[in-house]
Amino acid sequence: MALETILDGLSIALLIGITVGFVYTITVYFKGMEKPPFWLYLMFGFVFVASHGILQASAQFAGQLVFLSGLRLVGYLLVFVAVVQLLRSYNSKIKFDKPSGRQK
Repeated sequence: MALETILDGLSIALLIGITVGFVYTITVYFKGMEKPPFWLYLMFGFVFVASHGILQASAQFAGQLVFLSGLRLVGYLLVFVAVVQLLRSYNSKIKFDKPSGRQK
């Protein structure tokens, strides 16, 4: 086995382990969430984009361009949803005082 294949395998195993640990933490400690907060979308978007980078370097997946492009697209869509969620929560939770016309 080439050293590159071993390193790719370890990278994929580490990414899977991190993802499983993150999902376990979310399901155990955040059971009552109505909808996931923006950082959850951001984390999974990062996982998909990182998976794309790892699999693109792998010889087995290098030729499957449609699969890799789809994986990257899903990752970027999740990051986009995270940004939209962040903007929505920012706009709904922070209210700036508007001048009422009266001055003290």
